[in-house]
Amino acid sequence: MPPFIQKYQLGEANSSASTAAITVSLATAFVASFVSGFVADRLGRKRLFYIGAILNVLGCIIEIAGPNLVSFLIGRIVTGLGVGVFSMLVPLCKLKIMTHRTLGSSFCSDTLLSLFIYKIDQSEIARPGNRGQLITLYQMGATLGTTIAYWISYGTYMKQSDDISWVLPIAFQLVPGGLLLLGLHLIPESPRWLIYRNRYDEALEIMALLRSDGRKDDLNLQMEFTGVRQDVGFDKRYTRKSFLALWSTGTENNLTRTLLGMGIHIFTQLSGINAILFYIPHIVEASGVMDRPTAVLIGNGIVGVVNFLGTLPCFWFIDRWDRRRILVIGALAMALSMIVVAILSSIYDNTMASSSLHRYIGTVFTPMSGDNKAPMYTILVFLCVFIAFFALSWGPVGWIYPAEIYPQIIRGNAMGVTTSASYFFNLVVTLVAPFMFMGMLWGTYLFFGCICLIMAWVVHRYYPETRVRTAKPKKE
Repeated sequence: MPPFIQKYQLGEANSSASTAAITVSLATAFVASFVSGFVADRLGRKRLFYIGAILNVLGCIIEIAGPNLVSFLIGRIVTGLGVGVFSMLVPLCKLKIMTHRTLGSSFCSDTLLSLFIYKIDQSEIARPGNRGQLITLYQMGATLGTTIAYWISYGTYMKQSDDISWVLPIAFQLVPGGLLLLGLHLIPESPRWLIYRNRYDEALEIMALLRSDGRKDDLNLQMEFTGVRQDVGFDKRYTRKSFLALWSTGTENNLTRTLLGMGIHIFTQLSGINAILFYIPHIVEASGVMDRPTAVLIGNGIVGVVNFLGTLPCFWFIDRWDRRRILVIGALAMALSMIVVAILSSIYDNTMASSSLHRYIGTVFTPMSGDNKAPMYTILVFLCVFIAFFALSWGPVGWIYPAEIYPQIIRGNAMGVTTSASYFFNLVVTLVAPFMFMGMLWGTYLFFGCICLIMAWVVHRYYPETRVRTAKPKKE
């Protein structure tokens, strides 16, 4: 937004500052997600949620109130830490609500990555038969929060010409962040963590609220509680807990588990999904068939809606189909979409047109252009197809699969490591993508298409199925 760029003197004349404003949040989220697993095992899930919520609110205030670029970057660092904490915790734990089976709802968001949390019972509390649906709520919340942020940004971009155009989208984060902070006292601790800490009575009481309307003498509840207690006891006795245990082989085979979990997140980023979502307004404007306001509307608002709506059908099939089947089908469909985009771009990319939107890392965004509107609109359609199939497959399953493959004793640490891998490669792709679009042109889409084909083959060849397993996976 021009007022934002003018205030902080961003742009070609200060490309390093532009790069820092974009990437610093991803970098700090990487650090936070990496260490959050170790902290969560010691402090507990709920206490770490408090820390994340406070960081989110504090960072937003600093971004808004700060007088210069340095203060804004400090705010981005603080909010990035909060987002990293949430990204690890939400799929790992649960947020439960107390009207019958539920207690309330809240969401917290970052300007680019929004974490909407609504009625979430995650891997440590969900039953195997519906764990996929419940963790999918995390992805649905992220896409919904992102869509809301897109439309708020679009509205202020079109209607405001002063500082309110960028202050309002950032200030809006205080609403969900504040609600989360205020509502955390209604959210109990993870029962599995309590059992791990030998706090059995508290764990049984929480499980009773979730499973049997508070009746602790319910037979099914007692059987489940006993099973979880035995699982946790076995892990405490026979599984190493240190960071090095994540890379151990032998009977535990944690090295394979860690590589599988990291691989899911690395492939998710290398598929190009965030590069497309991040730069699609530039792609649309550089196509030469739309002006800047329309490019922003299509690139952010409409595509955000596609991403959100694509997540909704997952609730029907996510716990009916095998995880591997969903991942393979999704990767193949994404690959086909990217290959079609690459072919059309290579044929009709005859006259280069530059995007007049924000320029990153001192480059001019020139991915595609042409005078024939039909191929350009076809390209946009297949980009939306790519995003929709990601939302149907790798979006939710990318969070479900890692939560299902680790034993309780290392799950917190392992989820922190795998989530940090996602942020690291997100950062890498964000930095490299402009140069790829500049240097490779349509070859960028072909590259992402080939990566998606590799993803499908690797999952089919090396990834075991995890659907309908207990929260503690079977020994291999």
